[in-house]
Amino acid sequence: YLETRGGGTVGKWELRWFRLAGGYLDSFRPDDPDRTYAIGHKPVNEIHNLSLDGDGCRFQFEVGNGIVRLRAKTEAEARAWFSALEHAADHATPPAAAAAARGRALPATAASGEAEKVEDALFDVLVQVQTLLDL
Repeated sequence: YLETRGGGTVGKWELRWFRLAGGYLDSFRPDDPDRTYAIGHKPVNEIHNLSLDGDGCRFQFEVGNGIVRLRAKTEAEARAWFSALEHAADHATPPAAAAAARGRALPATAASGEAEKVEDALFDVLVQVQTLLDL
């Protein structure tokens, strides 16, 4: 779980369950145990200006026209998520349309194969981090 800072003038921190998979960072309400309805769906290949800030438990990034602010329980957890997002963003395959606009259309199989490799690597990292946090 991470907390995300809501928009508006109040900007309350709200608890959410996050999943980094398939080239997206999805967020779910804590009362959705089956994780069936993502209330947030951010494409990893559009993440930029990722930064740690404040007390070490908070980090943020820009995606689209907005800023996503997140807070973890511990600095170690924040750094693990930060590293996973940074790695995913650095290795994300650009959308096929953007590649085609640059004159380099990507075959669908190449893009999906690379995305699966990144997803598998990130999952392994998150499992290792969770194991360390549980010690």
